[in-house]
Amino acid sequence: MMGVGSVGSVGSIFNLFCAFSLIFSSQAGPVPQKFNSPGGKSRALPQGSVVWESRVLSVGFFVIFDIISKVDIKVDSRMLLKYKYKLKPHKRQAVIISNWLQMAKNQYNYRLAERLNWFEATRTPVNACPLNVSVVPVERIYQNIPEFRLQTRDGRKKDSNGNPITKKGDKHPNIVNGYVCWETVQLADLAQTKKLFPEYKSMHSQVLQDVIQRVQTTMDNFTQPDKKGKTSGRPKFKGRHYYNSFSYPQLSNTNIVKNANGRFCVNLPKIGLVPFVYNRSIPEDFKVKTGTVIREVDGWYISFTIEDKTVPVEVAEIQPTEENSCMY
Repeated sequence: MMGVGSVGSVGSIFNLFCAFSLIFSSQAGPVPQKFNSPGGKSRALPQGSVVWESRVLSVGFFVIFDIISKVDIKVDSRMLLKYKYKLKPHKRQAVIISNWLQMAKNQYNYRLAERLNWFEATRTPVNACPLNVSVVPVERIYQNIPEFRLQTRDGRKKDSNGNPITKKGDKHPNIVNGYVCWETVQLADLAQTKKLFPEYKSMHSQVLQDVIQRVQTTMDNFTQPDKKGKTSGRPKFKGRHYYNSFSYPQLSNTNIVKNANGRFCVNLPKIGLVPFVYNRSIPEDFKVKTGTVIREVDGWYISFTIEDKTVPVEVAEIQPTEENSCMY
């Protein structure tokens, strides 16, 4: 369950305030009208002094209650699950899957090398001169990176009138304030990769694009701190036994079908109908979002990410009632 909020949790906060109110009110004794000064003389309390009494605490509680009661709490009931199944590919399909995994690993290491080389060339602070390395000229840093890219088709996002926000032929910068939009640059460079290495044409385009997104996620974890201010270690190149999966970012329930023999298969684009052990069905109202082919010791598996959107996002406005209020 992702991002679930409940009214009961807020009610427990109210009960906690009630408990403190009762404790302070029970322990409050007679309020002294005088106090001893450092000189030993008795002085009266100045007029308007703040006195902690149970009445003041009770008023403060109801003020806090009134503030919290006006806060809207969003309840997001979207659920994401992962279902894993054993694949039973034919020999030809197993060869294709193995080749795709090898090509995805090579592409991952090449794209990661591009990112790390650029990172090393630009990591020198602008207010300091390094003594042990040479400063890389700007022309060399951006020599293989185009300054702009042309949009090849209309964007999917539309405005209120139904017109696409970005249109075919629009120019978008690849370098913003000296920083390279590496994910965009590397995604656009996949066309050149297919020209230089024709075997990559056999791979599904979204599977190849997912490799670039993995590199982007790895570098983000390395360069950008998380909520706790921590970052991951320097990314490492993947060997044969450390790169064990590739993903289809867009699958659906229609990809799970039966073949002519009545056996359950998953329809993987450019691979075909791959038989698998459908030992548990997809729950009702869940939709398949992605699929990841995984290599393990005992063979191939596929992991589906499924999502349920039947329960909409709700906004619960809390109102004070006898059940969530403290009466004493």
